[in-house]
Amino acid sequence: MKKDKASVSASSGEQKINLYKILICSCAILFAVITFVLEPISVWTLSDITVSVSIVPDIINIILELAENLAFAVCYSIIIYAAILRSSKAAFALCGVYAIACFIRRLAVLGITYVTYSYIDATDIFNVCAYLLLEVAMALTVVAFSTFLGKRYRAQLAQKQKAAQALGDLSLVEEINFSSVFTKSNPIQCGALFAGVMLSFIKIAMRINHDIKYTKIYGAPDGVGEILTMIVYYTSDILVGVIFYALAWLITSKLLQRSR
Repeated sequence: MKKDKASVSASSGEQKINLYKILICSCAILFAVITFVLEPISVWTLSDITVSVSIVPDIINIILELAENLAFAVCYSIIIYAAILRSSKAAFALCGVYAIACFIRRLAVLGITYVTYSYIDATDIFNVCAYLLLEVAMALTVVAFSTFLGKRYRAQLAQKQKAAQALGDLSLVEEINFSSVFTKSNPIQCGALFAGVMLSFIKIAMRINHDIKYTKIYGAPDGVGEILTMIVYYTSDILVGVIFYALAWLITSKLLQRSR
């Protein structure tokens, strides 16, 4: 009996790509750079009286955020790819690997904090736990939504193949393509867009929470300069989602090319 080409097209060549290896190596490299290079430098720039009043802390913070967004893009792209073109089981397993990597990273951050300041308090522990839970919750949300997209995509493929077979056509090949920036029919792009919007939404929500606390202490923004600064910050939070989508588009398209 001839194989169902529509089903094979979504998973052909998958054995060529070891997603676990790619994810583990990506987490190891990116998290190591962020945790043991960029974050200690950021802590030092803020603790040094001379440097803290300069533009250096802001530059380091921008680089740190870019690195974190790159890590999100790489890890989420692999998870989205697995959820849609492999199975929900593979996606959740990869999410577990990512969660372990996040736990190790946050534990290392706690250690660096202790080494830098010679103590840690309940607030430090709470912040580490809060960020860890947020990162895991975000990853699980991406997995859940991508799994839904994957099941719908595979069901549509099965329906199309069944219809083609009824007409005597066994040569139907339905492939995900990246010929355009975004199409609703591309489940990987839909998953990446969802993750990008989610990241921007969370960053904007955190920004609003920070601004409310700041306003209670120091008052509302005064002057054009402060208002423009706020606009720039919120714009950058929106751009995070745009940059994430662009990176995820590139990463998933390359993974798809390698699997064919």
